[in-house]
Amino acid sequence: MNKIETCSIFNARSGKCSEDCQWCAQSKFSKCDIDTYAIADHKKMVDEGLLNDSLKIDRYSLVTSGRSLSLKYTKEICSVYSELKEKSNLKLCASCGLMDRERLSMLHEAGVSRYHCNIETSPRLFPKLVTSHTMKEKIETIKIAQSLGMTICSGGILGMGETMDDRKEMAKVLYELQVDSIPLNLLMKIKGTPLVENSSSSGGFTDAELIETFQMFIETNPQAKVRLCAGRVRVQHLLPKLFDIGLKAVMTGNFLTIKGFSKKEDMKMLLSM
Repeated sequence: MNKIETCSIFNARSGKCSEDCQWCAQSKFSKCDIDTYAIADHKKMVDEGLLNDSLKIDRYSLVTSGRSLSLKYTKEICSVYSELKEKSNLKLCASCGLMDRERLSMLHEAGVSRYHCNIETSPRLFPKLVTSHTMKEKIETIKIAQSLGMTICSGGILGMGETMDDRKEMAKVLYELQVDSIPLNLLMKIKGTPLVENSSSSGGFTDAELIETFQMFIETNPQAKVRLCAGRVRVQHLLPKLFDIGLKAVMTGNFLTIKGFSKKEDMKMLLSM
């Protein structure tokens, strides 16, 4: 088997997000009991990155809640990235919402080589799940990051009421954007989020449906590494089959407000495959 690329995220800014994404526990419109803070401690963000490096996790990303990240907080996380660039071999990623050229340039200069901005679902379904921003705005952010020389990580969430045609349309948009990494998340039914409280979206899959969906994304986007992210705990038994059909990457550790895996034990398992 070819090397499995691993990545890990850190919740650098949590909660009180102005956006109305129906699936998100960090939206101010949700009723979830989560930790909220404006920006995480500098040392904690650095130490977590250095832990990832020691475990040979390939990529590390700071993720911030909110529509965008202010100039003040962009400077703060840039100082984290600059320190990690000097002290580690990590490939550095960032996920900070709808950013402009100035702030994306700052991140790139601090050592961020990949920007993450999910398109989430198909163009048809997106406005039914989010009204506070558009897919067009996300694509504009992606194109600015690409123009600066950053690679792109963009995917979405499966199980939010979409059809297979929606998934195919999402995969087509990602191909047109020529993204480099496609994170696929399985909807986590978090009590208190509008999507769970106000809809019948099950977030459920048969094993066969999940395999078919991943295979479609892999075949539609030969230029990208498709990676399994949130929801991985539900389908761990499918990992060997997913690797067989071309899955190239996985996320390890926690998933923002949801517990995931012990990084140490997970890396031990992945390195043995």
